[in-house]
Amino acid sequence: MLDLIAAFALGATDPVDRTAQFDAQIDAILTGELAAEEVDLAAWRFGDETSRAAFERLRERQSGVYRAAYEARRTERGLPEDAANMGCLDHPAARANGAIFIASAGENAESQAEIAEAAYAFARRLNEDLDQIETLDADPDEAWTMLRDAAASAEGPVRGLQLRAARDQYARASFSRLGAVPAEARTSVERVISAKMCSEDLANTAWLDRNLDALAQLDLDEGALSTVWIIAQHADHDPSFQQRALDFLTAQEASSRNIAFLTDRVRRNRGLPQLYATQGRCVEAGAWRYHPVEDPDGLAERLEAAGLPPIEQRLALMGEVCRDFDPG
Repeated sequence: MLDLIAAFALGATDPVDRTAQFDAQIDAILTGELAAEEVDLAAWRFGDETSRAAFERLRERQSGVYRAAYEARRTERGLPEDAANMGCLDHPAARANGAIFIASAGENAESQAEIAEAAYAFARRLNEDLDQIETLDADPDEAWTMLRDAAASAEGPVRGLQLRAARDQYARASFSRLGAVPAEARTSVERVISAKMCSEDLANTAWLDRNLDALAQLDLDEGALSTVWIIAQHADHDPSFQQRALDFLTAQEASSRNIAFLTDRVRRNRGLPQLYATQGRCVEAGAWRYHPVEDPDGLAERLEAAGLPPIEQRLALMGEVCRDFDPG
């Protein structure tokens, strides 16, 4: 396959040969042998008839593989057809999603190039910031700053834990840094941020899974336990790990609030009704609905026992979060 990819450099002109070469690249992208970012996909999109057709085949095949991978996850977990938020997908089709989306942006080659420049510049800055997380200037009230500062006085796996959570929170806070991004590029930049969040979530889950036993031997304060919770909450791709983290936090007598939130997350990811109504979704502008709850009549009592506010307060709070929701 890679011999066919290399053949592009030979300048083949026969449409059949070129189609085979394009298809070899598509195969390589969707199997992880070739990163989509290493291919000039915009040249495919705005090239001749053969290259344009190849770009459309790439989009269709990537979309199909991506959907199939999520459908396999949904089926494996026994989740309903409308299940959402099943976690990041560690799959070549998922990793190619951002590059294909950016190459598809814009109405013409000029506008696409401007969007791509803005998106990839943001990605480079984000990566640089994350690599320099220990020395970045920041607002002391930001969550990632407090985690980073906590790491400065920690040692061993606790230090690693705090720094990883700081990266997690910094990446998620990037959505608030879109002010300088041109309006036409914002959707592409949001894809960049989401992709980086997923790469952080996958790496953080793998790290914490390796280090949870070592952390269990330490006398962790509530701050460190909350950091474990942050990483576990974002590990929807691995419900088994989330259950392990939940067992760890329960044994460590962590915050009842955090245990309630993670309990609902684990149950949702295993196709079970939640207990505390912490998980839900926006259904229209200004309206949030929680997912099914086991024993609804006992919900108020469970919320009080976990130190959580009454469900009416959560509905009002999340309704504000959904204020600008556009179902379209």
